[in-house]
Amino acid sequence: MYRARRPWQAATALSRYCMAGRSLKTGGVQRPVPYATIPTRFSSTRASARSGIWIRTSTSSSSSSSGSAAAGDGRGKASKATRNNLILMGPPGAGKTSVGACLAERLSLSHVDIDNDHLENIWGCPVADKLNLVKGEQFVHEEGMATLQLAPDITNTVISLSGSNPMHRQAMDHLSSIGTVVYLDVDQQDILQRLQAMKVNRIVGQTEGDPMDEILAFRQQFYERAYDVRVIIPSGSDVQTCADVVIATLENHRNLLAGYVSTRCSRGDESAGLEDVVCSGLASDGGLFVPRYPIPKLTDGQWRRLAGLSFPEQALRVLENWLPSSAISPTTLRGMLAKAYGTFQGSKHSVTPVVPLKSCRTPHGQQVFTQELFWGPTASFKDLSLQLMPQLLQYFAGKNKYAMVVATSGDTGSAALHGFGSHTSFPVVVFYPGNGGVSSYQEQQMIGLAAQHPHCRAIAVNGDFDFCQSAVKQMFSDVAWRDDLLESFGVQLNAANSINWMRLLPQIIHHAAGYLQLVNDGRIEFGEPLDLCIPSGNFGNAMAALYVKRMGIPFHRILIASNVNNILEEFISTGMYDLTQRSLAKTMSPAIDILVSSNVERLLHLIAHESQNPSHIEWARRAFFELNRTRQFSAPADLLAAISSELAPVSIWDEQCGEQIRDLASSEQYILDPHTAVAVAGCRDGKIPASVARVVLVAGTAHFAKFPDDVSAAVAIPEHLLSDLSGVVPHTSLQGSLAASRQADVVECSASVDDMKRIVKSALLQQAA
Repeated sequence: MYRARRPWQAATALSRYCMAGRSLKTGGVQRPVPYATIPTRFSSTRASARSGIWIRTSTSSSSSSSGSAAAGDGRGKASKATRNNLILMGPPGAGKTSVGACLAERLSLSHVDIDNDHLENIWGCPVADKLNLVKGEQFVHEEGMATLQLAPDITNTVISLSGSNPMHRQAMDHLSSIGTVVYLDVDQQDILQRLQAMKVNRIVGQTEGDPMDEILAFRQQFYERAYDVRVIIPSGSDVQTCADVVIATLENHRNLLAGYVSTRCSRGDESAGLEDVVCSGLASDGGLFVPRYPIPKLTDGQWRRLAGLSFPEQALRVLENWLPSSAISPTTLRGMLAKAYGTFQGSKHSVTPVVPLKSCRTPHGQQVFTQELFWGPTASFKDLSLQLMPQLLQYFAGKNKYAMVVATSGDTGSAALHGFGSHTSFPVVVFYPGNGGVSSYQEQQMIGLAAQHPHCRAIAVNGDFDFCQSAVKQMFSDVAWRDDLLESFGVQLNAANSINWMRLLPQIIHHAAGYLQLVNDGRIEFGEPLDLCIPSGNFGNAMAALYVKRMGIPFHRILIASNVNNILEEFISTGMYDLTQRSLAKTMSPAIDILVSSNVERLLHLIAHESQNPSHIEWARRAFFELNRTRQFSAPADLLAAISSELAPVSIWDEQCGEQIRDLASSEQYILDPHTAVAVAGCRDGKIPASVARVVLVAGTAHFAKFPDDVSAAVAIPEHLLSDLSGVVPHTSLQGSLAASRQADVVECSASVDDMKRIVKSALLQQAA
């Protein structure tokens, strides 16, 4: 049936470079469909992961016992056959044949080129001759039917597809059932140059007069829906480089199967799968989930390929390196991202536009830019995660029921209420600090959103955010109470704060996007270091920046900007995290009014494990136990040195914050919210040492309209006249959002964990009724 370019042989090497594929969701044989009418959703198959070996199933896999839509933990039916096949897919000129031969040589595998070794044997003539005889849709049909004759028991082989194979749905179902489909994502300019060099002037589906670039763009939809693993090929790569990138990408996807571990786990504890992490929120020992696998890394050339893409497309390519396709298919993830970010109203058609603050320079001459992260429906950067997270939870939850219990300093609450508002199967209870612990607008926004959704509640607690967050953690740690909820209501707890890994992970995207936009706009060259300044309370946004730095974005220094509640400044400067003499102060930047920064626990875990020092790893594991017990801990000197080499702390008082808002409103008619003002003032603070970076990018975390009282006072303009400033862009999602709150009352609660538990149970009773 075909000529193998190498003798058949066992391929132990391949198991080192593999990951899980996709499990069949829709079965049955379908009639060939003309390529122009094939629906965009591809009915694909997944592989289960067993000991790092490619495993394919030829029949539909059952769902997991939890009812998950995609269980990647091998709990489906046992597979009928084991395959160690890599199937290379991509457009004509992507290098599938040459890269496939190189991979086969390096991995000691056989190689089959679908054109030369299979189709020509079936047809008895060169593929080019067949294409001259049979045109367009008929060629796709005959090619697909011939591809179905590829031996189903083929194994230990790299299979190089034709550029038109993915246009035949039934053939791709067959191919996907015998191996893992690897998409060689090659820059279109490289494709055009290669086709020109090969003197290829017509490809399948192209009629006379059709420009080559347009037919390649049309074909893209078929490649995008049919792969298990995308390999981003750097522009100008030769065959050996392409093979290197394929192997590195497969190695990364294999690593993802290691799962997640609690920051407080002892060595050797079992890891959790992605589904458990998404659906649990907090580890059972009170720790936070972190990856057990090495942080994925992209090369400079791969990052450059992302620079000109839209935010959702950048998000897809970044998250594909963190989320195995055994857990969620790229097609499904793409749809979620389109829905999550489709309603953001950023300027320049950007979800998170980067704008220069022309009058702002640091004392060392650095130009200051801000990345506007607040163009989502509730006008804060929390929307970037909380428009995506509910979709992921619904996908993984299956038939299981979850109650979202949220502690908020203001913005997370409204973002969670909006994000979960359309998901009525997830009751949401938000606890926020009352008595001025959030801005008046933030409170009205939460009350209004809760009033619009019967399954949602917003509760003002007579305490500060630290108490709210501590109380929520205690609820998660109370096994007996959680068991009672499960028995009485069939409901499990989950969290929407950044203590939940799936709330934090999407924040990696906007940090990468900010750097890439500066590159795309010509403000910096790729590879040039960049300083990042983040107003930080719970340290989640800063933690995401540290992760993306390790992915290969060259942040030089991350400035951590605090207000008078400067526990982070004290810790990064001295190594002491000491709450014994601290009390929380209310400021005009309430999201930073936090003393127990939960994600510092992830920071300690990361730095300690990078040190590879067992004593440091054990210290980091116990640090937050010690903080809960004695209200303080002290970091080892060399760990502190590692932390301070990446992070630079600064604190800004309310007076300085107000001055910064006033200065920019006067000089540029650009209005900052108080949190972004803390960061802008922080990077201009004279105490910050000089940097090798020419540019500072400030995380603009909220729209000023959410803080009308403080902003109006700072600029000395009545609140109703703020929008008259010519430089101010209104946030249309906020217009009219207070109407529902005028019909609702503030619901208060004492600073008591037991009272908060009763409110959660009351909400579940109401949901059940």
